[in-house]
Amino acid sequence: MAVTLIVETGAGVTGANTYISLAGAETYFESRLNASVWDGETDDNKNRALVQATRALDANNRWKGTRVDPTVQALEWPRDNIYIDDDAWPSSSIPADVANAAAELSLYLLSSDRTADNASSGLKSLGVGSGAVELVFDNATETDVLPETVMAMLWRWVTSSGSSNAQPKTRRV
Repeated sequence: MAVTLIVETGAGVTGANTYISLAGAETYFESRLNASVWDGETDDNKNRALVQATRALDANNRWKGTRVDPTVQALEWPRDNIYIDDDAWPSSSIPADVANAAAELSLYLLSSDRTADNASSGLKSLGVGSGAVELVFDNATETDVLPETVMAMLWRWVTSSGSSNAQPKTRRV
């Protein structure tokens, strides 16, 4: 069954499942290098990736502000009580950074499923001795659900994230 995108516009759309339309993602990728994985996918797979990316963004970030209407809106955005450079962010708007991060993450998901459980992720060694099993983990080899490129897009919109690298970043120019 094909996935139908329901784009959050900033109006608190009931049933919304993505922060960016397929057309918006296509426009984003027109100006991005190394997007051949995206270009080679079917529209249905692109739609699925956009939905999954949006879910992952909402599940792995603690967004600034508060949801405008938690009883109606399906996603974490739109949000209220957000201030950027001392100016109030309009609660009826989805930041381009959030929409673009959904597109960017969808490309990663099409390349490899970063959200899949990998029971051996970070496992450095396994040993048995003296009647005990010894597991040694190397946290440096674990893959974050949200890559740094995505988190760099979101630094001003999040307070924290479930990704180990996801403290809000200092913007580098």
